Amino acid sequence: VHSSRVDMVKKARIVIADDDRFVRTILERMLSKAGFSNIHMATNGRETVESVIQEVPDLILLDLTMPDMNGLEVCEKINQMQLGYPPSILVQTGSTDEANIIKAFHKGAVDYVNKPARDIEMVTRCIAHIERRHLEMERSKDHIRMQSELEDAAKLQFDLMPELHLIERISEQSGVDIASFVEFSSEMGGDIWGIRSVDDNRFAIHTVDVTGHGLKAALHTFRIHSLLQDYSTMGLTSNAMLSLLNKKLHHALAVEQFATMCFMVLDYEASMLSYCIAAAPLPIIIDADGKHKKLTGAGLPLGAAADSHYDQYKIPLAAGDTILVYSDALVE
Repeated sequence: VHSSRVDMVKKARIVIADDDRFVRTILERMLSKAGFSNIHMATNGRETVESVIQEVPDLILLDLTMPDMNGLEVCEKINQMQLGYPPSILVQTGSTDEANIIKAFHKGAVDYVNKPARDIEMVTRCIAHIERRHLEMERSKDHIRMQSELEDAAKLQFDLMPELHLIERISEQSGVDIASFVEFSSEMGGDIWGIRSVDDNRFAIHTVDVTGHGLKAALHTFRIHSLLQDYSTMGLTSNAMLSLLNKKLHHALAVEQFATMCFMVLDYEASMLSYCIAAAPLPIIIDADGKHKKLTGAGLPLGAAADSHYDQYKIPLAAGDTILVYSDALVE
């Protein structure tokens, strides 16, 4: 065992709760001989509860048959405190009444020993339960820290989405109403979308969906967002943009990973939409009368094959047409 863990175990706070002075003395000598140095005594149930209120111990060696407040009542009181990290309670009993032992487990005890306990049995169980409690505490703290970091990362990912003032500026300039909705299925996801002006007559919109959910998918959305920012200054056509992204991602993604994408450019002066699809759900056109149809198009997911080809499609638009672009989350 690592020396730091040994020190942690030996310095663990232990409360011996028993109304029999002889039993308390025997247990204290047994534990002191084993190297434990932070041992406290409680002669009845109330003192045991008060000891927990003062400082939560790592372990309580609890007699079930104490006067004033018995061991079961002590377990119940401690359970009602709703402590973040409750002590491990090891009950001691000279009784053969299994019903009381079962009740003790239901009220929060983690183990029991019959009196009189043998040295090796008692010390071994004390070490095991102290280590278990500290491992649970460390795991809980790690979980809280990871949760906090995931929340920060999720905020950063959400910040990749277009800012409202950019959407409003493009909408005002083009005369096109633009609305969006994004909600991750967990802390983080693999979906992003973006919009940018191309020139005085055109703007581009893209949607990306990386396979899977969670941190890995989100990290790849950061990668794709960065690549899109680099390529946006190159004046690439829709199919050239996807081809270049595909080659980059083919080398960057694992074999089982890929991304789907829809990339479209709207020429609002010519009322013409050009677009490319990489295995993404096909956008839907809804006309002013409410009639709708899916656009045509095909293409392998980004990253699936280095030499994938992406066709560019064009479709004329009429006043009042609505274009719905979405990820598979909508249909799932």
